[in-house]
Amino acid sequence: MATTLLLAFWGGRFSLSWRFIAAASLSYYIADLWFNYATRYIADYETGALPEVFWIFSGCLFAIGAALEFDLSTRRRSSRRRA
Repeated sequence: MATTLLLAFWGGRFSLSWRFIAAASLSYYIADLWFNYATRYIADYETGALPEVFWIFSGCLFAIGAALEFDLSTRRRSSRRRA
């Protein structure tokens, strides 16, 4: 999903916000993979491992992407042309 987002929104006005959202999706995926592996193969697993930081990264990156998207959507467009 992250790769599709990156390829679909690579260039253009909204590309930066979607790159952050794609990075957030990738971070969320990495954290979920780690948690699935840890709970399945590590006996007596307790949370707090380093790869779980990717959940925090994904939340921060989603927030940054949303803020950039909001900024772009509320910014006025200048339609005047200079002669």
